[in-house]
Amino acid sequence: MNPDTTDAILFQELFSTWESKLLLYTKSLVDDTESARDIVQESFLKLAKALRQREHPPAGDADGEGGEHRRRWTAWLFTVARNGALDHLRKRKPLIREEALMSLPSVGPTPRRALERAELVDRVLQCQKRLTRSQREAIRLRFQDELSYKEIAQVMNISVTNVGFLLHVGLKRLRELLKEELQAVPFGNDGGNL
Repeated sequence: MNPDTTDAILFQELFSTWESKLLLYTKSLVDDTESARDIVQESFLKLAKALRQREHPPAGDADGEGGEHRRRWTAWLFTVARNGALDHLRKRKPLIREEALMSLPSVGPTPRRALERAELVDRVLQCQKRLTRSQREAIRLRFQDELSYKEIAQVMNISVTNVGFLLHVGLKRLRELLKEELQAVPFGNDGGNL
């Protein structure tokens, strides 16, 4: 198969699989949808350039190990997006925008449940802010973007052991912070019939 065709197929696979998750990830870092879109677009432009500039194996050789090859490019793509987001953050003052999370749809049908959910989201956000930036980022990459420890290590430029430590300590701290908050939130019937 022609290397240009192989690159185009790989690019399309990576774009269709990861574009929306990269957007969520970068938005969680920069807290601005438009900036996140710009960062993701720039990341895919860099991917296209990197694919064009890489050296191809001789004809007949396998280009990578299939899934492992795509995972390496996925980690590369997340790393580029992360670096772009960090560069963006260095250039601006942080803005606090929580309206996106506050506008999540209610689990229950009543206005009271919607208010309880909004209060719970606010409590979770407040507790999450008390984690370190690295802990928040590792938790997002693992649970929001479903990356493996190895991929997170590549994206954050740390060891796999450190990823496990960040996740363990971050989740433990978050559980402690939320324990009282979750116990205080009534999740039962609000007194009305559904």
